[in-house]
Amino acid sequence: MVDTLYDLLHDCTVKLTLANGECGTGFFVAPGRVLTCEHVVRRAGGAPIAMRWRQIQDFAEAQVEQVWAEIDLALLTFIEPPQNNLPCVYLDDEDVRVGDQLYLFGYPAREFENGRPVTPECEGFTGDEPPFIMLEQGQVQPGMSGAALLNRRTGKVCGMAKFTLDEYSSLGGGGVKTAVIMQRLPVLADWQQAFHQQDGRWQRFLDHLDTLPSPLKVCPNNLPHSGAVEFVGRETDLTNLHIQLHQSDRIAITAVRGMGGIGKTELALRYALQQRDRGIYPGGICWLQAKEQDVGTEIVNYAIDQLGLNMPTDIDLPRQAQFCWRNWPGDGDVLVVIDDVSGPDDNAAYIAIKPYLPPQKSRFRVLLTTRLQLGASIQMVLLDVLSEAASLDLLRSLVRDERVDQEPDIAKALCEWLGYLPLGLELVGRFLARKPGWTLAKMQQQLHAKRLDAKALTQAQADMTAAHESLAAAFELSWQDLELEAQELAYRLCLFALAPIPWEWIENWYEGTDPYEIEDWRDEGLINRSLITVASASGAPVELQLHQLIREFFRSKLELWSGAEALKQGYCQATVQVARQIPDIPTRDQILAVTAAIPHLAEAATTWQHWLDDESLGWPFIGLGRFYQGQGAYGQAEPWLQDCLMVTRDRLGDDHLAVAASMNNLAALYQSQGRYSEAEPFFRDALMLHQRLLDDDHPTVATSMNNLAYLCESQGRYSEAELFFRDALMLRQRFLDDDHPDVATSMNNLAGLYELQGRYSEAEPLLRDALTLRQQRLGDNHPDVASSMNNLAELYRSQGRYSEAEPLFRKALTLLQWRLGDDHPNVASSMNNLANLYRLQERYREAESLFHKALMLCQRRLGDDHPDVAISMNNLAELYRSQGRYGEAEPLATKSLQISISVLGQEHPTVGICLCNLARLRVAQDNFADVEAMLLQALRIFAHTSGAEHPYTIEAINRLGDFVGIVIVAGQIHILSDHPITQDLLRQVQRQ
Repeated sequence: MVDTLYDLLHDCTVKLTLANGECGTGFFVAPGRVLTCEHVVRRAGGAPIAMRWRQIQDFAEAQVEQVWAEIDLALLTFIEPPQNNLPCVYLDDEDVRVGDQLYLFGYPAREFENGRPVTPECEGFTGDEPPFIMLEQGQVQPGMSGAALLNRRTGKVCGMAKFTLDEYSSLGGGGVKTAVIMQRLPVLADWQQAFHQQDGRWQRFLDHLDTLPSPLKVCPNNLPHSGAVEFVGRETDLTNLHIQLHQSDRIAITAVRGMGGIGKTELALRYALQQRDRGIYPGGICWLQAKEQDVGTEIVNYAIDQLGLNMPTDIDLPRQAQFCWRNWPGDGDVLVVIDDVSGPDDNAAYIAIKPYLPPQKSRFRVLLTTRLQLGASIQMVLLDVLSEAASLDLLRSLVRDERVDQEPDIAKALCEWLGYLPLGLELVGRFLARKPGWTLAKMQQQLHAKRLDAKALTQAQADMTAAHESLAAAFELSWQDLELEAQELAYRLCLFALAPIPWEWIENWYEGTDPYEIEDWRDEGLINRSLITVASASGAPVELQLHQLIREFFRSKLELWSGAEALKQGYCQATVQVARQIPDIPTRDQILAVTAAIPHLAEAATTWQHWLDDESLGWPFIGLGRFYQGQGAYGQAEPWLQDCLMVTRDRLGDDHLAVAASMNNLAALYQSQGRYSEAEPFFRDALMLHQRLLDDDHPTVATSMNNLAYLCESQGRYSEAELFFRDALMLRQRFLDDDHPDVATSMNNLAGLYELQGRYSEAEPLLRDALTLRQQRLGDNHPDVASSMNNLAELYRSQGRYSEAEPLFRKALTLLQWRLGDDHPNVASSMNNLANLYRLQERYREAESLFHKALMLCQRRLGDDHPDVAISMNNLAELYRSQGRYGEAEPLATKSLQISISVLGQEHPTVGICLCNLARLRVAQDNFADVEAMLLQALRIFAHTSGAEHPYTIEAINRLGDFVGIVIVAGQIHILSDHPITQDLLRQVQRQ
């Protein structure tokens, strides 16, 4: 049973939800019929509309019966007759009057899942025909359209809520008159009369209308005007703020804290406006400005002007303020907002307002806004920047035309450059609104060129909530309070990238300075004033984070400081030291150790490039290239290695060792990707440059030879590769220690070439010596040791010595997983090696698991069009063929061939291997189409690249001979071509 007319209105109200998730409100006007706004159901598209009633989520479904778009009206009908004895509203045939106190209950789209009331007032009527009701002093939110407007004076429904003016403030909204609705739908009068003659629930309240609770009196307040066009992205902050203020029975003091321009004042003002309209603080809301005025005087003035208190004049100002708190009229809660609490430090700021705070009585809730830390007893709501989506919404609200949506990528880039800071976004948005001819791209160009001096960031408007004349002025307030040492710390921090900065690096930079002093400059100076934030978790090593625009501000100050050049050079030297520690093939631990430094290396390579000395110039680029290439992220490594070559050439000229090293690095990256034609010119140029600048017998020349030899081997040009490998090995043995790791590398490379040529007896001693040498010099757990194990095991596998190969393959895989991580391309190669061994041993289940893992790893890390992906596909296809799973094998074999031809070219040995395997698979399925052509092409490739005696060449001839024999048995000799090799093999088979 309902207790008030308000409760009965709630029972007449439903939440409407469309199939696409859009929602609104509606109300019962007759049995089985619901009124709502046409725009609420516009996208229903004939689908059922779900209705929630009370707490019943899926109470019933309705469909659109009729609409009147010109007045935004829709009539819905229940799809199934309602089972409950539902009430209906009582429509008012009188016109609503200006000043009438109204009441509505609706379902907002984003909060108050169970609905919420609003108590607006009729402000008047629009000039439309028919006119609409204008509402004020009520927060009509999206989702509440379609709610019934109850006139408190008559006790009947005088209209329907139609729109909101601002979902975050008390600007109210508008509605459609009941008289207009009944003109469009005359049958409503009959339906209403028939229902209310039989159902007396609403009439009972009309008979005692004098008992209807009177509207709440608007609380006394002195809230300033909000200059925000639209308030977005702070819904959660508003909720958190309210919870903080109401979780204690004692005086609740909560501070909204954040950097300048973050929107502290606007959040506090919006909270106060919102809670005023909801009647949460009937005792009043007192707004005090701490920075520009005396808080005590403001309190006294408020008490006289808003509360009508007679102040004693014979006591000092603090006691006058306490008199106000003690004699505050009424019983309801009071909100006291003290905006912009500031001072030279947090203690001074708090001491300045402490004498004027209310007594410890639960009635008063105190809200502060500040950039400072303040005391531990004050609860903090830390305000962060807006999300990207909220930032774009804010821009759209200011730039009313379509520019934000026409240039979405540039709009996102603008928001990012502004660091999603509300003040920066508002300044740029207002500037664009004044410049309708400006594109967002032009705005972006000006910001990049002028930085904080751009006109958009220096022209605040008078109606804005923020009181700063420019963005820089908002930061200057905090800067002026910093000690010189804290300012110098800011200079150092602004050199870093916009990424977490490990505090350990800063301490190392201040070598010889007391670390506790540096911490004070950090904590009491920068952190306490919200100029930097701590990005690390509690208890973890400290990492600091700068906001984009704060960094811009610090950098503008740095350019005016006499020590700027030395600081920039020091930053570059520090990053170069990090880059030098990254090896050619970093392990997982090494990658993790330098990950935090990568954005800061990039900053040295770009922003501070001119402060790198000649000797160090290439190192940030090299370090970045190694970091990404070592993880198989070739696409991210390439731009850095390309820039390295360009930068060293531009500054040092073409004839410099750094240029040769840059060529080698870029060529090695291309080779890793199978881009051999791009790699070779760089390798050859680097070798010639080394030979010209150094003696022919210099170890660096041997490295260049080794690089070029390995490229030739990859292309199947074995005779060229052997010459380079031999020369490199002899040169290294002559000028390096016999157990030097580079000597082992040369041994490994030459042995690998011998194995490819079937020269196993020459390969094995070299591989054994290389493994022993690496174990002695590098230790048993080095990735190069795993490489040697893999190479020796491959040799054993090629000779059928499986029992000797398996333990080496297993050890190598375990070692690489441990040192490089499970997601490294070298791990995939090791998995493939072990899986191939299992396949040859017919251990198919073990082989398939490893082949699958290797293929997925390669695709994930190298992309779908990489030679290693082709090899993995070919391996898996061969496994399926061995098991007779031809339908699964052929798509993989075909794709492997396509990738190999695309990446490696028609003449690569890998292409020949793919052709042989695909031909073999076709024969196994009695599908002879193109088999001869594929085997002849493979034979030609092997003979050209590897020679007539290479195992690949011999294997191709044998497979072609086997195919000829199968064709003869099948009685299909006619399908064979007249190719000399085919005809020779045919004659041989027929003579047998």
